[in-house]
Amino acid sequence: MSAQNDTKIRQLYSDIDEELNKVPFGCIWPRFHKFDYALYTKELICLPSKVIPANLVQNKKKLFDFEGKRYILWNAKHSKAPIQDVASDLVHKMFHVFQYTRNEMRIPDEKKGLNYPDNAKNYYLKLMEGYFLSRAIMTKDTEEKRACFFDFLLKRKQRMKQYGEDLAFEYYIETVEGSAEYCGLKALSYMSEERYWKKLKECCYHMVHDSTLLFNTGQYAAYAGALLLLLAECLQIPVSKEITGNKLTIFEECCKYITEEEKMELLSDECVASISSEETIHKLYEEYIQSQSGSNQKEKKDDELLRICRI
Repeated sequence: MSAQNDTKIRQLYSDIDEELNKVPFGCIWPRFHKFDYALYTKELICLPSKVIPANLVQNKKKLFDFEGKRYILWNAKHSKAPIQDVASDLVHKMFHVFQYTRNEMRIPDEKKGLNYPDNAKNYYLKLMEGYFLSRAIMTKDTEEKRACFFDFLLKRKQRMKQYGEDLAFEYYIETVEGSAEYCGLKALSYMSEERYWKKLKECCYHMVHDSTLLFNTGQYAAYAGALLLLLAECLQIPVSKEITGNKLTIFEECCKYITEEEKMELLSDECVASISSEETIHKLYEEYIQSQSGSNQKEKKDDELLRICRI
């Protein structure tokens, strides 16, 4: 291994570690802590105190054991982004390890995912949920935040009425991936407030304007779960952060704390708005699954989403 590559990966490790040391892990999530990690390339693996040849670790999975310690393995090729973003993504990965150590039960069942409703009505309602969540996050007005949260609940209630248990797969992703995304975002806020707001705004923007993301159930749910946790924090909704033995999803946790008046309104069918743009969403989805997503077509699709949401 060359001395130049050795120095480069050591410096990268040092830069990431400097950012991670700014993060009060336990304040983001009770009992969460920084995990040991290693950076790797095709040639090298950088540990906290040494650099070793990559061939000493045969199975480069997400976790590996070396000299009696367990490390999260992080590909150094992911480190071309701003260093705070790289450290934030590593926190996301650390939280997944933390979930594993806390015996997370709310794991998405991929078999149930096969029953996920793949139709225009579902995607339209999900798009509107994303719109209200994003609006709730970006507004500074507390009353408007609460109103947007309630509008989100109305749209989700409508989806649940249509599809019931077939949406459970999505809600578990919101919980498991959304919690990790939330921790990554919160960590980023301690490293760089500027990078935090940039990433948060990008997240909100893509949830409403990015047609490709809309049809990516996993990534969309991860963003939704993170925004739900941030919104609950802003509205002082005491969502439980206990992982061990907890069977409730983030969404179910949030629903526990709506008022009785709001519950009565949610039970009223008069609240349920009509669907007027299913054909448009269906057309976008057909284009998406046919993989005809050239740059010009992508812009047209995103323009359609803007029009549907009337933004």
